[in-house]
Amino acid sequence: MRWHPNPEIQALAKKLFAQSAGSRGDVIAAYAKAMGAPADARHGEAIFRRECMACHKIGNTGRAVGPDLTASSFRDPAALLTQVLDPNVYVPPNYESYICIDNDGRVITGILTAQTATSVTLTQQEGVAATILRTNIESLNTTGKSLMPEGFERTITKEEMRDLIGYLQSAQGPAAASPLEVGTLPAMVEPEK
Repeated sequence: MRWHPNPEIQALAKKLFAQSAGSRGDVIAAYAKAMGAPADARHGEAIFRRECMACHKIGNTGRAVGPDLTASSFRDPAALLTQVLDPNVYVPPNYESYICIDNDGRVITGILTAQTATSVTLTQQEGVAATILRTNIESLNTTGKSLMPEGFERTITKEEMRDLIGYLQSAQGPAAASPLEVGTLPAMVEPEK
């Protein structure tokens, strides 16, 4: 809504979504102080289910809108904290949010997940996909930002964040299937006679 063509809507959106919690660095520093205590990964899983699984997956839990967090156990807690509290610090191009305004003035926001010569598909929270015909698009622009909103400090306490980070680091995806062994094992092959 902050990029809507109507200046009145832009002004209202900027006022509504104005940051009240200070800079992202200040928020991260305040939360980092709580990271030293032991985390409760079981409680962190509940926080993941409440706050994150609408857009992220760990194993078979959640939706694959944003990055899959199954491999997050290899990441540094400070890096995870920064990615949660400042999601726009680094946004891979395939996870940039797009804003589409159609010919009827409807605004559709999401990640560009498919496009053809005749349509584009934007995927939103909960994995909801909206396909728009190119002939119905008035404008389509990237925000250069993540679909993940800033401001999780409003809904996640410092202790909950510590537990969430602990869960992200300890979570394992589904057990890997055994590798297919047809033609993949090194061996000597004798020609048939």
